[in-house]
Amino acid sequence: MSQIVCHLDQCVCTFGTVPQPLMATTQTFRTINGSPVATINDGKALVNIISFGTCTKLTAQNNGVPTPCMPVIPAPWTPGSTVDKVNGIPVLTQPSTLTCSVGGMITVSALVANATLARTV
Repeated sequence: MSQIVCHLDQCVCTFGTVPQPLMATTQTFRTINGSPVATINDGKALVNIISFGTCTKLTAQNNGVPTPCMPVIPAPWTPGSTVDKVNGIPVLTQPSTLTCSVGGMITVSALVANATLARTV
């Protein structure tokens, strides 16, 4: 079963050095225990997905000079829920992914927002 992703659940990038919380901003009326449910459109760089610290791929390309992560996200999360939607937009579920144009894969690493509540789809 897929797990529903909510505001402030932790995300990681395969080339990032620091996990960051997901900022769910596409809707506010559907919540789980007070935390807004995320949709597949909650994948905008520097709005929903914050910098993951240093980008190890860009750092390697720059001969070891630490290079900040600046996510470049051309498309929404995939696949999202096939059964649960908010305003016609699929709910974001774990294990959906985002692809960064730099080459990293972004995933939800921990369901930390109100983790004690069951969130299966």
